[in-house]
Amino acid sequence: MAESCKQQQERVEETVLQPIDQWVEQQEEKCRNEPCIWWMLCLNKLVCWVVTALVKVTLWVTTVVVRWVYRIVCTVVSLIVGVLALVIGNTDILVQAVKDLWELTKDAIYTVIGVVIFAALRIVDIIQTIAQLQPAKRRLTERERGILWPIFRDSLNYNAIELVIGSAGLLSIFKGTAFTMGYTIYIQSYSEQTLVHECVHTWQFQFEGFKYIGNSALNQLDSRVFSPGYDPYDWKPHIDAGESWYTLKSGEAQASFIEDVYALGLFDEFAVPGVPVGPTPGVFFREDKSLGQNMFNVGGVDYTNQANDAWRIIRTG
Repeated sequence: MAESCKQQQERVEETVLQPIDQWVEQQEEKCRNEPCIWWMLCLNKLVCWVVTALVKVTLWVTTVVVRWVYRIVCTVVSLIVGVLALVIGNTDILVQAVKDLWELTKDAIYTVIGVVIFAALRIVDIIQTIAQLQPAKRRLTERERGILWPIFRDSLNYNAIELVIGSAGLLSIFKGTAFTMGYTIYIQSYSEQTLVHECVHTWQFQFEGFKYIGNSALNQLDSRVFSPGYDPYDWKPHIDAGESWYTLKSGEAQASFIEDVYALGLFDEFAVPGVPVGPTPGVFFREDKSLGQNMFNVGGVDYTNQANDAWRIIRTG
């Protein structure tokens, strides 16, 4: 079976963008450790940080381009090649190309619906804020940043995130216990685990725009009206069927997967083999290969590789 454009896109991110991200991390470490040359007025350190910042911006732009432009070009090329392949009786390429086109069309629909929902709820938010019908927004605390940093690293705009803790009036009635609109997170019953879940949505917004909003809304509508047995938050059957975290069709399933890794992940220390550290929230994201390795098991099934693959994408952007 021909590989989908989204799967190809995932390979590009793994082979091109992630190595660049690793270089950025090494460069940051170099900048921190580089001694100040006094006769240059420490400009050597400034140049080092400027170069690192430029690479970060370039990486973000490249990631966004790869996620949209690559899929469009890939789909168009696949359709052309698929039609030509019919001459020799090969239908696999065309079938996959049509599926890619449908996925791309759905993403466009998700984006349009997401823009409409975002605009409508933003108006409600503004009215409720003026009328003081919802709690005031606040920024992330240092503790919350400390929880999120090992997961997202530099790929998340922490300064843009705002939290509304408690009942948010009409917004809480329509959307339930927690939801995210852009960089604003509404949480009725606060928990750090819920914060991690919702911050995956801010990450999705940062790199994919309004698509995740429409994706979430239509998947939840599908589960309640058309497919009562479908749970858009359940990642397990799809991962078990061979999908990766990146190719999960539901944005809620992606967020739930990272939330579960945060809550249930372990860390197996070499010093005490066979006795993993945990269950301590966030311990999976403890990265020190000299001390041990992380683990993620659910129901006796090992999902460590899938979790690490997801984490690499999350960290890269």
